[in-house]
Amino acid sequence: MTTPSVGIGTRNTYGTILLLLSATSVLPGVGMVTAPFAGLAALMLGLQLTIGRSTPWLPAWLHARMASSTLGPRLGHWLHERCQPLLRMALPSFPLPLAGLTVAWSSLVLILPLAIIPFSNVIPSLSVGLIGAGLLTGRSLFGWLGITLSGGYTVALVLLAEVLVLAFQAALRFFT
Repeated sequence: MTTPSVGIGTRNTYGTILLLLSATSVLPGVGMVTAPFAGLAALMLGLQLTIGRSTPWLPAWLHARMASSTLGPRLGHWLHERCQPLLRMALPSFPLPLAGLTVAWSSLVLILPLAIIPFSNVIPSLSVGLIGAGLLTGRSLFGWLGITLSGGYTVALVLLAEVLVLAFQAALRFFT
């Protein structure tokens, strides 16, 4: 099985959009309002990245705006300068289908109304943002951190669900 080849321009496009979507929902409070919309958009991009689409499908007005923007290269350069010590670490490049699946999963978590769980928007948004930063800068450290963060959050959600199920069963036994 081969990993679909994605050019640097495409990585910049995916990375820039994912980073911007992540920024809109990472702030507590604001993220409660913007997370479902940003999550839906990131889900679409994650699925496109998973299936190996060479360029992300965007609405015509957004595609024209992204094509004329210099935000991606400037943002990548800014990130590269700020994180220079971390970027010296040599890690294997992260597979793009795995990055796409991680973005899709984190986006699904963003879409769900989980406001009662602390940091329910922040952590998945950070995961999407780290993967976007990894795609934008071409550095695998950010991508692997995003994938790891998403995996850890998934384990925490599964454990929380198990605790809630056990508590519900205990309450049923107590009251019956």
